[in-house]
Amino acid sequence: IALPRVLTHFSPLYVGVPGLLLALAALALLGARSGVTLLPDAVLIPPRWGMAFFVALAVFGLWVSLGARGGLYGLLYTVAPGWGWFRGQERAAFLVSFALAGLAAYGAAMLPHAAHGLRRRAALGGGALLVGTVYAFGALRQLVGASAVDHGTYLLTALVTLLVGMATALAIWLPGWSQRRAWLLAGLVFANLVWANAGVNLAPGTPVTRVQPLPEVAAVREAVAQTGDVAQGLPGRVYNEYRVYEDYGMVSGVEDVWGSSPLRLQRYALLFEQFPLDRMWRLLGVQTVLTWRAELFGPSERLGEFPQATDTTWLHRLPEPPQRAWLVGRVEAQADEDVLRALADHQVDLDRVAYVAAEWSYATLESEVHDATVRLVRRAPDRLHVVTTTAQGGFLVVSEVWMPGWRVVGATCDGASCPTSDEAGRAYLEVARANLTLLGLRLPPGEVRFDLVYDPPSVRRGLWISGATLAMMGLVWGGAIGVRRLRR
Repeated sequence: IALPRVLTHFSPLYVGVPGLLLALAALALLGARSGVTLLPDAVLIPPRWGMAFFVALAVFGLWVSLGARGGLYGLLYTVAPGWGWFRGQERAAFLVSFALAGLAAYGAAMLPHAAHGLRRRAALGGGALLVGTVYAFGALRQLVGASAVDHGTYLLTALVTLLVGMATALAIWLPGWSQRRAWLLAGLVFANLVWANAGVNLAPGTPVTRVQPLPEVAAVREAVAQTGDVAQGLPGRVYNEYRVYEDYGMVSGVEDVWGSSPLRLQRYALLFEQFPLDRMWRLLGVQTVLTWRAELFGPSERLGEFPQATDTTWLHRLPEPPQRAWLVGRVEAQADEDVLRALADHQVDLDRVAYVAAEWSYATLESEVHDATVRLVRRAPDRLHVVTTTAQGGFLVVSEVWMPGWRVVGATCDGASCPTSDEAGRAYLEVARANLTLLGLRLPPGEVRFDLVYDPPSVRRGLWISGATLAMMGLVWGGAIGVRRLRR
């Protein structure tokens, strides 16, 4: 709050030293029983109510921003509407800076109307608190190496902070008030914020060069593009072992098995926890690996080497073409714990057997699949076109993460309608959860064409609710306009 960029490159709670001292002055004036004219009575909200609101907002935002260390964020995430939609308690820092800015505005508005003695006490208290904060941080954090800057940088930051703080406190301390002093104080606020944040906005390079990908990301994109014309129609995925930022795939247009967030579905996350990497790569269709490992535990082609400060990043290509979907003849029903162990077992042939939960109608199948072909086309992020050919039929495993809402659309079998089930009553083309976290569905023999579409009912319900809400708002608004015209 008081010292910018001493813990991280960014300072989300920092509103400037003048802003902080003005906010503290507002608190001093809020507690004063006399000697201050708060604001004209014509304002919409009484000043004490407004300042009390910003104080409560600052305390609330700071408490929430502590995350698990404060306890409140976990409660809100669990029970408060909307709080569970996003991860990251640090977003509450915006509430703190906004509240401090509001208090600073109140302080600037009331200082010209405050008694000189009250202003002197506010300047003395705020200045003493600022000096104590700078000294305490230097003694307890900087000297023990617990900050993000060297001693020289900290001394410069502390010097500028104290000089700006002294100038602000002096402007509050001096008797009288003039428009010129107000403009000087506003200029001091602006100069302080420019000094604190200009490094972010004025970083070297143009806006285009700042969004250029890292060399590793560019190499990954090129490697995926080179293998784009694979047998099944989709390129292999990428496994990024903590070497580049998580959401690089969204910008680069590649599919990374880690996704763009540390949040993952529980069953899918099990494949990343003490699970054999080569088996996970096989299940998820990985062909490109970005890792700290110079050698993988199997054959691979090294495509690139990127030295880092403490180690080296290596880019590998796996020799086997990735399988984004495959047909098996044997299906077993097992509990998730047993499925996880079977998938990790190198003795289990994933090309011959798949696992589903017992509640699916085709929980047990036993057949042989020969000369099967699978072709995939990505028509949209939520739509996958599938073409399969097999003489015996079989169970298709698709390397997409299962969630309720996946369904088959527009299925044809040898150019005609597809049967719904076999002689035993086991359903065809019914999407199930297979191999713990992937998609699976039973196919009839012959050439089968269909689209796999992710279309959860919750989205349609949300659209209906939003549409009904807008319609109700329109009716209310139209009714209010009609009543107003009748009164005229």
